[in-house]
Amino acid sequence: MKLDQKNLFEECNKEIWYQLVFLESRLVLLNEDQLMRKPGAGGWSIAECLEHLNSYLYYYLPYLQKSFNNTNLHTETKHFTPSIPGSLMFYLIDPKRKPKKWNAHPKHHPNVISGKKSLMSHIKLQNEFKQLIDDYKSISTNQKNIPLSLAPFVKLNSGDIIQFITFHNQRHYKQIVQMMELG
Repeated sequence: MKLDQKNLFEECNKEIWYQLVFLESRLVLLNEDQLMRKPGAGGWSIAECLEHLNSYLYYYLPYLQKSFNNTNLHTETKHFTPSIPGSLMFYLIDPKRKPKKWNAHPKHHPNVISGKKSLMSHIKLQNEFKQLIDDYKSISTNQKNIPLSLAPFVKLNSGDIIQFITFHNQRHYKQIVQMMELG
């Protein structure tokens, strides 16, 4: 299935913008205790959710940058074709579906020292991610050259990764909103 790359990037960019507004208008107002408070029954705190998301951004942003830098800048594309593993990943984390609870891979378990540091790191990484999409929105995202963080022998294309990061973040932001509503 081919997707219009411009629409994909616009949708992801819009979602990242909403995420940044949420981070900078709501989460920055929380104090350390509110960021670190666990909802109970083994759930993650807001800071742990953010640190979990940071682990993916720390892993994938350098690969995305390298992938785009290695792409011929004159090779524009109109279509993005998701890979089979990329389509499966997106299906599993699609925020429009009823979320299934997943256990995070140990590689992406959060290790939070400071809730505020995790929040500020996340805002910085999200801004970097948004800038990367802005800078390379017309470059082909179909090269399969980014190793999956959980199984490096599986290679994904940059479009798969952009979609995964954007909507994986959205899934966890919904979780954070629920925690904030519970107090």
